[in-house]
Parts: sequence; C-alpha cells; structure tokens
Amino acid sequence: TMKSPHVFALVVLAVLRETSAACSSNIPTSGGPTSVQLGFYKNPSGGTLGASCSACSGTPVKQQWYAVAGSTDTCYQWPGHSGENSMKNGRCHTATSSFTYDQYTNCDCASPIGSSKEVFMGKCVVDMPPTLCVKILDYWGCSNASTGGSTSSGHISAAPGILSLLIVATLALFAVLL
Repeated sequence: TMKSPHVFALVVLAVLRETSAACSSNIPTSGGPTSVQLGFYKNPSGGTLGASCSACSGTPVKQQWYAVAGSTDTCYQWPGHSGENSMKNGRCHTATSSFTYDQYTNCDCASPIGSSKEVFMGKCVVDMPPTLCVKILDYWGCSNASTGGSTSSGHISAAPGILSLLIVATLALFAVLL
C-alpha cells in the first residue's frame, strides 16, 4: 500500500512531465539574411541579466541561430535544457551592434514573456539563467534592412572555424552521453 498519496501524486506528475511533448524546433539552422548567431558561455560568477560578463572566451558551450523579425513576426520554438523555449520580436539595432528578442518559457510565445534580452556584437553580457553569458557571433542577418530595419552592410562574423565546430559538437555529444 502507498503510505503517502502526496508522494504518489508527485511521482505521477514527474512521469507526465517527462513524457509530455517538447517543443519541435523551427529556429534557423544556418546563417543568412534573416538570422543572427549567438554564442553561450558558462558563467560561474552569476549576475544580473544584461550586465557585463567576462566569461565569453574560448569555445561556446552552445551556438544557436535566432530569427530576425520580418513583416510577420513568427514564433520560433526549440526544446531546451531547462524546458520549453520560444522567441519572437527579433530586432537589429545597428547603432549599438545589438540584437533584441523576447524569450518565452513555452512553445507558442504565449504570455507572459519569460525575459526580454539584448545581446551585443563584441560585448559579453549575462544571460538568463545567469549561469550563462552570451554574445553575438554572426551579425549578418542584421545587414538585411528588409528583415530587421538595419542599415549596416556586409557579413560581420566572429564565428569559429570548422575545427572549432567539430570540437563543440563532440563536447555536446559527450555531455549528452554522460
């Protein structure tokens, strides 16, 4: 017999959460005129969202492309380590070489907004959760004025070479297997 119905309920909820469908990814998978690549780095110091961070050196723990909003602002989603994620309202700000977007903790960009973020080219800032810091690796998507209101031109990139990408992919595979 079960001594505590509360323990049983918690176990059932945990199983249901583990078996529920996660977000299906529809984020950009490569660079181009409608996306910006961000690099995420481990941040042992913590801090406040958007504050300067010194952790953005070496190989990022994750690289991900984010959509620059067009005439219709689509909701983009992906499964994450901490749950469901989605984003929209990706905007370029060439005066500050930055990219802003709203991130949600669900798959459909339903309110409330989890956090509104601003990421910079060449400047590392604390992300949410604060165990990560982030900076722009590839700003090319902001060079296309029709997708983000940007006026800059050219392909600005700080993305690592193919060898670094292979190392990151290998490390990610080991992290999943361990």
